[in-house]
Amino acid sequence: LLLALLLGITYVDFMAVLVIWYGDLPSKTAWFVVRDRLPWSAIAAAAFILASVVPIFALFLSRVRRSRMALRAIGVIVLIGSLLYTVYLTAPPFAAACLLPAALAVAAIGLLQAAVMVGASRVLMRRKAAAHGY
Repeated sequence: LLLALLLGITYVDFMAVLVIWYGDLPSKTAWFVVRDRLPWSAIAAAAFILASVVPIFALFLSRVRRSRMALRAIGVIVLIGSLLYTVYLTAPPFAAACLLPAALAVAAIGLLQAAVMVGASRVLMRRKAAAHGY
């Protein structure tokens, strides 16, 4: 399932770029011109490698597909690649100065989500204990 999802997303993203490039639309190419300079081109390359190349080739190996730890590592790699791709899509108009606040915002949202999950699991454990008379 993960392999099919990765191949599908890679195909859709590539087709979007191909249509804009092949169509030679001046209004759309300005979007790419901004992202053709460092660090954005390096971020795009890293996002492509982490979100598409590494996971797809890793999932070709049966020992990777059978290992929970390897699949978790692949999932983390895909998330990092997806985060880099989101940075590539949204950050260039605002310059590199927006990367630190964006990283802090993502970390804050992640910590908030973790706190909510821990709180919810504690409530569920208390309810389960009360239902079983512990």
